[in-house]
Formats: sequence, structure tokens, C-alpha cells
Amino acid sequence: PSASPPGAKRDGLTGPGARLPQRYAFVRFDGTRAYAHPSDYFRNDYSEALGKGYGIVITGEQVYEGVEFIRTRRYLWIERGSVHFVDGSPFTGEKLRHGEPLDVAWVSPRPAKLFATPNGRARKRLDRHQAVRIESSRGAWSQLAGGGWMRNADLARAGLVEPPEGVGPTDRWIDIDIDQQVLVAYEGRQPTFATLVSTGRNSKQSETPLGVFQIWAKLEYSDMDDIERTDVDKNYSIQDVPWVQFFKGSYGFHAAFWHNDFGRRRSHGCINLSPADARYLFQFSQPVLPPGWNAILPMPEDRPTAVQVRARD
Repeated sequence: PSASPPGAKRDGLTGPGARLPQRYAFVRFDGTRAYAHPSDYFRNDYSEALGKGYGIVITGEQVYEGVEFIRTRRYLWIERGSVHFVDGSPFTGEKLRHGEPLDVAWVSPRPAKLFATPNGRARKRLDRHQAVRIESSRGAWSQLAGGGWMRNADLARAGLVEPPEGVGPTDRWIDIDIDQQVLVAYEGRQPTFATLVSTGRNSKQSETPLGVFQIWAKLEYSDMDDIERTDVDKNYSIQDVPWVQFFKGSYGFHAAFWHNDFGRRRSHGCINLSPADARYLFQFSQPVLPPGWNAILPMPEDRPTAVQVRARD
């Protein structure tokens, strides 16, 4: 038996401080061919054809006969120019100190103006995803703690809510406001973390379910795809999506390293998080994944983290 501890090893292609635990790429062209060995490329003897947009894990690189290849997790080789690499969004949420008010908001869904007074002169433009602190609100306007006013319609604001029934005074739980596309993590009544998310698109096939749930599975990695579906225009397939937490069937939280559109609905129903936020919430929720484990199924005695998904109207 191996003397190494159980569990997956961190990929050597990712450097220290990397946003993602492995190196990921997406297929550029529909029908991209994958080969059992780089030499098969020159004979056009391929093992598999991949769809445009499919996400793969890169485990190695090699130059063979002057052509650059990358190796996938399934030990197949693809010509390097047929994929593009991704690092994931740099966006991160806001941690809150104990007793600190939940006054955080983000410029969303687009860059917006900061005004000297309501309906007054514009002072400057703030970038999308910039975090601000709210001092007070008046009608359709909010005054920022650092000075100036912004339209509420230009902000995604975290809102304080009461814990769901059954959540104890020290239990950890998570609230998702579908309308604002904002997530807040709590310990009892105390908010500890807030961030922007991307929930399911506003369609019958992609809506994120509303209600109060419990995390029933935590996985360090999980493949995600819909390649068995024939009722959609385009299928997706992504290997080893990291920091996955399911709370209702196949609906859950996970890192979405393929976009930086947090604050807008755009998923197939799951709750998309930036890599840093997905990692944080994976460590925040109960139970904690023991070292060397790839997955855990919470038991009632673990006090699994409650998840509340709500809409304001």
C-alpha cells in the first residue's frame, strides 16, 4: 500500500497562490480531437472528439515533433492551440468582523456613477463589482460611508434576515437573495461574510429552487455536464469543478472559473461563486471536510449547514 495520505494531490502545474487547485482549459473548436499519444495526431487517429466550450483539467504538456500538446486528466493529448486556459475570476466577497453591521453593497450589474447629492452632479464612475459601505438610504438613493450618493438600482445590497426555523444561536447557515444576487453567511444572527453570486437563469429549466435546505454532500471536485440531454441547443461538460456543496438534489454551490459575471443570473440552476468565495464557503460550512478526504455526506449529528434561498417578491 502507498505510504502517501489518502486523497487527491495538488496539481503541480498550478503555482503557489493560484486561485484554482488545478489547471483548467476550455476547448476552442467544436470537434476538437483528443489522441491516445501525440504521434497519433499526425495519422489523424483520434480517440475522442470534444465539443466547443468543454472544460478539461490539464495534467501535463509536451512538444512532440515540433507540435505543442497538452495532456488531459483522462491521459489524452490535445493540440495546445485548440484550448484556452483560464485562471478564474479575481472577485472576492467581504468578511465581516463580529458586531459589524451588514452595510455592504456592490456596484452591479454594470459600472455606475457616484453623485455629490441625489440627482446632483456626478463625481466619478465606480467600476462594476466594487464594494461600498452604505451609511443611510433615502428613497431611491443610498449615501455611502465614504461620501457621495448612488442610485439603489446601481447597487446589489446585502440584507439582514432572521435565521430559518431550527437554526441554533451558534449554527452556521447561508442566505441567498435571488433578486439582489447576494449571499450572506451567518453564525446564528451574526453575519460573517457577504458576496455576489450568479444563480440560475430566469427560465423554467434553469431556475434555482427556493426554500430552506441543508447541505447533504460536500465534494472537493465533481464533474458537471448535461451531455445526455437532447432538448437543449448546446451541451456543457466540465471536469473537476472544485468546492462543490449540494443542498437540493444536484443543485448546489461551486466555483465558477469560466466567468466573471457575478451579480447576474446565468447558471443552469446552481449557485456560481468566484473561486476564492467557493473555497471560503467550503471551509465555512459544516461539517468540515477532514484532511485527505475527497467528499463527505453530513449526518444529522454534524449539524449540517442550512441554506435559505429566497426571492423578495
